[in-house]
Amino acid sequence: MKSELSISSWNINKALSLDDECGAARREGVYEYVMRHPYDVHIFIEAYGNSDEELPEDVRRHFEDMGYEVGDCPHHDSEREADDPTVQKGIVYLSRVGAVQSTVVNFDGKRDMPLLSLERPNGGKSQILAVHLDDRTEYARWIQVRSIIDNFRDCSDNLIIAGDFNSMPKDSRVARALRSADFAHLAMTQRDGRVASLLQRSGQMAIGGAYQALTSELNLTDADPNFQPTITIRQKGFRMPESVSQILESAGVNLEGGIFKLDHFLAGGDYAIKKFEVEDVAGKVSDHLAIRAVYQYLQKN
Repeated sequence: MKSELSISSWNINKALSLDDECGAARREGVYEYVMRHPYDVHIFIEAYGNSDEELPEDVRRHFEDMGYEVGDCPHHDSEREADDPTVQKGIVYLSRVGAVQSTVVNFDGKRDMPLLSLERPNGGKSQILAVHLDDRTEYARWIQVRSIIDNFRDCSDNLIIAGDFNSMPKDSRVARALRSADFAHLAMTQRDGRVASLLQRSGQMAIGGAYQALTSELNLTDADPNFQPTITIRQKGFRMPESVSQILESAGVNLEGGIFKLDHFLAGGDYAIKKFEVEDVAGKVSDHLAIRAVYQYLQKN
């Protein structure tokens, strides 16, 4: 009887879109990743978009030929993206552990996100909620998180929340450094609009309220207590101002590697973490790093 669940999550920045400007190279990078890591469940955040309103059929068949059941959930932020297909996004999930029942959870009209239900070998079900929280403000994330908490407050033991939270662990060294440096003020001093936007959003993400609320109110545990970074700026095409670089480096950030932890696995009391890994595959596919976890199912008394 299988006693473990392996799961991978990766924001691939629309790599599965057939009209992606980088063409087949990024898609092949995703296919190669799945072949190297035949995990039970793969979740791809921001998997497709642009003119693709759903997962392209050629991509779906490719994953099915690899032995996976495939599902996808188109979603957008109704306030900012509904009328602009260029910023539409989709979440794709793969499973090789039997039939997946999936429902769509809508967070106060913001974003639809898939909830997967998997049969467990020892009876009962595992729930996996794949999330991509708002990337602009902590207030928008807070609205989404309150909806998640209201949905799962009384049934979080068998829950795993996976994906891109756009929220740092509040107590991480990097988040504390960003809050003390007042990145929102630093953003207003930048001439490069891209740098200013990154600093402003990073300052919001460092508040950590969305992450903190989910872990504390749903009693969920992070698979990575070391808070390893999961996003890089190498692909952004600009250099950080020296003053900002010094702040980040003083917090232990390697600017050539990952800088912030935004992607997480948070799990309820039915699971014990056995292994957690971060893989730096950002150069080929995305500015996010892939995260993987292996959980052991705990027997209930």
